Amino acid sequence: MARSSIVGFRDVDASHDPADLIRYLQAVSETPFVRNRAQARLARSRIASGHIVADLGCGLGGDTIMLAHHVGPGGRAIGIDRSRAMLDHARARADAAGLPLEFRQGDIRNLPFEDATLDACWMERVLIYADDPAAVLAEVRRVLRPGGQAVVQEYDYRALLYDAPDAELSELMRAGVCAAFAQPEIGASLLRHAHAAGFAALELATDLPRWTDFEWSAAAGRWRELLARFVDEGTVTEARAEAWWRHMQTSFNEGHGACFFASFTLFAAR
Repeated sequence: MARSSIVGFRDVDASHDPADLIRYLQAVSETPFVRNRAQARLARSRIASGHIVADLGCGLGGDTIMLAHHVGPGGRAIGIDRSRAMLDHARARADAAGLPLEFRQGDIRNLPFEDATLDACWMERVLIYADDPAAVLAEVRRVLRPGGQAVVQEYDYRALLYDAPDAELSELMRAGVCAAFAQPEIGASLLRHAHAAGFAALELATDLPRWTDFEWSAAAGRWRELLARFVDEGTVTEARAEAWWRHMQTSFNEGHGACFFASFTLFAAR
């Protein structure tokens, strides 16, 4: 069972296995499920050809590459991340695609841009790690030009749902995920924090996607890791943990996914 934690994303380079976190993102972030939603979010935005846009918390650079294609040769897409390991991977990926993209190491609390220099800032699952989301959004507002746009997607992990007979263990799984983040409820409070940061013309779209693939769901949710931790802590027995896992796996396999249900809530703000 994988034992590194999503907690490691708070500081990838200081985690005990940055390579495992990179493998995790590769497994869960580059699927059609995720990429299609990113493309739809971009289509709803006002980001246009010729714009200068920063991908904050760019990770492996997938969204940065998407943004670069969208703004075209007359624009710029700049990836920002605090992790050298993530940036090295993103640069290698852009080089392999023949894209001369710019990646910078930086902190979302002190962005490496002058005031009012960007047309847009793009963020996904960044504020969930922030101690002060309103302060981060105020910093984002500082670097945006008048009329600039912040495009932000976050989750609300309080709304994680699993259909399993052992409802108590499902609740433990949800609580275990929430405990990994500084702001597990950030999705639902995006508008409040954006208003506090001085943003206007706020828009919010919600999505309740159903995870339809067992293997992807288990990987994205770190189910094996959480179950193993509960067993190690003595919270549940190994048999009980295995029964929960087997139910989710069997409900997917027996009905070709028809009987399998797990979901979460997405909040996309502009």
